[in-house]
Amino acid sequence: MKNRIAIILSLNLLFSTVTLAQGWIPLGENMLPENYFTWALSAVDDQTVWSLNFSAQHTDPILIGTRDAGETWTVIDLSSFPVFPMDIHATSADTLWMPTLHQSGNTYLYFSENAGTDWEVKHIYQGNFQAIGPTIKFGDKDRGIMIDPDVAKAFYTLDGGLTWEATTAFPILEPDESWDIINPSNWMDVQGDTIWWGTSLNIHRSTDNGITWEVFENGFNGDYQTQSLCFNESGTGLMITNVSSEVILPETLIHKSNDGGQSWTAQPVVKRPLEGITDVPGMEQTFVAVGGILKEFIPNLNLEYVSLCTMDGGETWHRIGEFPLNAVDFVSNSVGWAGRLSYYDYGSNPALFKWEGSFLSVATKELTVITPKVFPNPVENTLQVRFSKNRQGVASLKDSSGRTIQQKVFHSQELEFSNLDHLPSGVYIFELKGEDFIATEKVVKQ
Repeated sequence: MKNRIAIILSLNLLFSTVTLAQGWIPLGENMLPENYFTWALSAVDDQTVWSLNFSAQHTDPILIGTRDAGETWTVIDLSSFPVFPMDIHATSADTLWMPTLHQSGNTYLYFSENAGTDWEVKHIYQGNFQAIGPTIKFGDKDRGIMIDPDVAKAFYTLDGGLTWEATTAFPILEPDESWDIINPSNWMDVQGDTIWWGTSLNIHRSTDNGITWEVFENGFNGDYQTQSLCFNESGTGLMITNVSSEVILPETLIHKSNDGGQSWTAQPVVKRPLEGITDVPGMEQTFVAVGGILKEFIPNLNLEYVSLCTMDGGETWHRIGEFPLNAVDFVSNSVGWAGRLSYYDYGSNPALFKWEGSFLSVATKELTVITPKVFPNPVENTLQVRFSKNRQGVASLKDSSGRTIQQKVFHSQELEFSNLDHLPSGVYIFELKGEDFIATEKVVKQ
């Protein structure tokens, strides 16, 4: 079955852009109506990206793409398409996968091998027209996964999408376990044949491309939704949320895994709301996070959205953009792509943003050395720490070899390390790290 979309505009529009040493560069001026936002985005390389965009009323979808870094654009009006698209994933410059919903309740997976000129249905299943999903990603050109948690179904392919098989062991959620997708591009992650997606309680992981699944607690304890997660090739992952069961937070909770998602530890709370995160290839502990999509659904939100990066696995963050973005994807250590929001005045009407430049200058940002009061020193059992004002960060007590004895995430003017009486006598290192400060001090254990 093939459908040719009625309106395909291949626009050879050339435009100039101020070249920046580092930063988000707006591209695709006036390729979208002004009141549109990016719902999903899939980057292939430094030249190619595709994005699925909706109007501010969440209607009239438009698919756009560039295969030459923004010199020319393909714009596909999907408003007359017989189904409603929910995600987009590109496995090459011309090969596109698009899960869609039909009013009948059926979910249709569409495929194009010529950059959206022709579409073919590759898979159909009974879904839910009112659902937020499904989402789709490929780990490589052969292995792909489509997850639809609303109807507890997932389908995988091992042959490049020629055939799709249902996962027979899709995770059964606990009674008080919930999920939400506000950013399909960053909601789940895929590295090779390993897949992760999260809920309010758990991280669900498959290491065989979705055939079987494991469940690990994420540390949110049902109080917060996993909004976005990502892993690098070595298995280091970050998970973020600013949505609790009762309120949307002006800050972001971050948990980190060093073992492929089996265990998670809290990182310092970030003072900005973030809703999508991705890793930066080739930089082991570097991740980029953006925010802004929630305001498309809750217009009266009054939050300061920016984009941030961390180069130490989530302990400290640095601002790299001053405006909201959605759906972020990096293809190298110096090139990334992100989408726009409908409500923000960018000063022009760009379709997408491209990051160009090195993160090394971000890493050299000076941190203020502070001197909190640490007492008693020497210490027997309980070590007290007091600051001159409210601080937020991570406090660690380490032995002389650098091994962490205790670690606390804090957001207060004071904290303490207790139950130290069992430690051997000797010299220990007290260490603080925050968004803009550091501190270290030797502590003697009697």
